[in-house]
Amino acid sequence: MEGKKTFGESENLRGLIFETITESDFDRIKKNDVSITVSNLNTMGVEYKEAKDCTYVDFANGYGHQLR
Repeated sequence: MEGKKTFGESENLRGLIFETITESDFDRIKKNDVSITVSNLNTMGVEYKEAKDCTYVDFANGYGHQLR
């Protein structure tokens, strides 16, 4: 993890998300009012992201980049 911007950049975690949560599962999540909690280690704070505001790949990558 050292030198990584986010936990989502960890290939093991990313692979686990892709194996566990399918794109179909994520589409069902997006249809509901679901927030995802992300720990921001740079600011030592917590961010809340709306699932409806991201793509499946953004989700699997752990919001490594700001949502558009």
